[in-house]
Amino acid sequence: MRGDPGLWVVAALIGSSIAGGISVGGLIRQGPVHSDEASAYAALGAPKLERAYAVWTRTHEARGGDHSVELSLGYTKGLSVAFTRAQGRAEVDLIYGRVEVDVLDLPEGDFDVWIIDNRPGPAASVRPEQSDSLLRVGRLLRQGQRARLIRELGPDAFNQLQVDVVAIAPATRGPEQGLLYGSPSLFQRIYSATRNPSLLEGSDYAARAGLDYGISVSDAAVKVDRDVLFDALAAQGAELFTGETFGGNGRTCATCHPLARNTQLSANDIASLPDDDPLFVAEFVPALIFSPNGPKFEVPVLMRGAALITENQDGMDDLVNKFSLRGIPRTPGLAAALDPSPALREAAASAVVQHFPQRLTRVPGVDFRLPTDLELDALAAFQLALGRETDPALPIAFRNPVVMRGQQIFMAPSSRCNTCHGNAGGTIARGTGRTFNTGVEDQPERPTELILQAAGIDLTPNVPDTIFPRDSGLGAVGSPASGMESGAFQTPPLVEAADTGPFFHDNHVRTIEGAVAFYNSDAFASSPAGNPRINLQATQVEAVAAFLRALNTLENIRASRELTSTVAVLAAKQRTRSGASLLQQATEEIEDAIRVLTGADLHPDAVADLRAALALLPTGPRSGDVQADDMNTITGLLDQARSRLVF
Repeated sequence: MRGDPGLWVVAALIGSSIAGGISVGGLIRQGPVHSDEASAYAALGAPKLERAYAVWTRTHEARGGDHSVELSLGYTKGLSVAFTRAQGRAEVDLIYGRVEVDVLDLPEGDFDVWIIDNRPGPAASVRPEQSDSLLRVGRLLRQGQRARLIRELGPDAFNQLQVDVVAIAPATRGPEQGLLYGSPSLFQRIYSATRNPSLLEGSDYAARAGLDYGISVSDAAVKVDRDVLFDALAAQGAELFTGETFGGNGRTCATCHPLARNTQLSANDIASLPDDDPLFVAEFVPALIFSPNGPKFEVPVLMRGAALITENQDGMDDLVNKFSLRGIPRTPGLAAALDPSPALREAAASAVVQHFPQRLTRVPGVDFRLPTDLELDALAAFQLALGRETDPALPIAFRNPVVMRGQQIFMAPSSRCNTCHGNAGGTIARGTGRTFNTGVEDQPERPTELILQAAGIDLTPNVPDTIFPRDSGLGAVGSPASGMESGAFQTPPLVEAADTGPFFHDNHVRTIEGAVAFYNSDAFASSPAGNPRINLQATQVEAVAAFLRALNTLENIRASRELTSTVAVLAAKQRTRSGASLLQQATEEIEDAIRVLTGADLHPDAVADLRAALALLPTGPRSGDVQADDMNTITGLLDQARSRLVF
């Protein structure tokens, strides 16, 4: 997207006031004044983003840098005109102008490859529009189930054309009627935009260079102040996450992912909300009202009873029958569990389409507005700024013998726990994702079914022997059977598992012990992933769960220490009000740790330390006004609690 400083006033989008300016290339760049909460999360996240970007840059350059930019291609809500199981990849040499595309399982017909440079404008978004710069690369050539294209565009092809989107569209239509889409990651976009002045001028960041992003041109070179860049992105992302409704039904990202609850909602949390909360729009917005026999936006009885929301991961062409109900995932820690890939940007755009519309027609520009590229960058930056940066390095020297035994069982090849959850992480970074059908969809008497039976609701009247739709999962990449029948899901990280229950995709197991015990079940043993069978005794199940509880507590302590340390830095800069939201989250982390340990009668000595630290944390709107001595005491108590768990 090319720079037009007259069009880039983020304040108009997120309610910030405008102040300040700096001359860059003869233009005055204006920047938003961020809220206290956004500034606090910027202080927390900017150093993480800098470190992550440095690691990404080294890896990217080792792979060939911008000579080899890979984009995954697939169905994307809000962009794709119809659901498809086709998937593929594009590799773009941004320096020499070479484009290579490889796609599996396209429908019948001819398809073209397009590259889109999204341009600014009154209705600009990530969606391809006629006002954008649209480059038709060429026609895909069929080779059995594969379709391929290799095209040499020349070294000048991308000097002034930013690759915002690659689209695969039927030959008789333009890229706005495409089936598959892919886009570069946040870090890729920053890296490419700042390689030289020419690329910067053709990028989204040109319009915001200088004060906003710390990007300027000096002596024919691009200068980047990474402190300013990532501070601005994290702050803008926080404001969008917590306050932007994207012209929809009143929901924001934080409606389902409140920061005060570590971005996750339980049924108890939902019960505490007022009935006019935007979460409940399917109960009071006429166009979204639930009907058992009609199109489903949400199913209120399952939202309130089991904290489930509706997803249409297999397309929105049949809202009556083709849908699933899933729990609300916790988002912190994505930097450790997920390569900062396009998935974060695409997930944010898809979430707007899925959860924000005023009507089920979901017409962009009418029922909601799709985010801009820069808004998706900011949202990705904010989410990468939350939580831990790395997976733990197992084994850990725990003091409790039951916890130690649980760790040994977890890491033993016979249990296969560590095989799928290496170092208790999800191992879902690009190229290493593990997706399995574990039979979790075959569990009997799930709470969803019991709740629906009690309410007299049948969500699948045309399907015998079930009142609840079967979840498609994700399926294997490139597999023709990756849709409704697959029941395969990616392995989640387990570092924070003990305090994020209920478990599995539809919240049907309440405790971490129950989640571990599932892998002894007949449903797992008879699944594609269940051979050889896992046989854990009841004491071994308890031991593995105790290990996961202790591991979770270490992360709670790490996170609360990080949050309180950031508050101390803000207090030293006399920005005490900015620390209130961080202390609220630190309180939640410590409370989680206490619940996790007391749930299995583990480490009462550490629990006492955590309760003492909790008592010292100030609360309320002035909670950022902390005393240095109290902060030092809190930090000392957190460190002492940790020392109770590990040598």
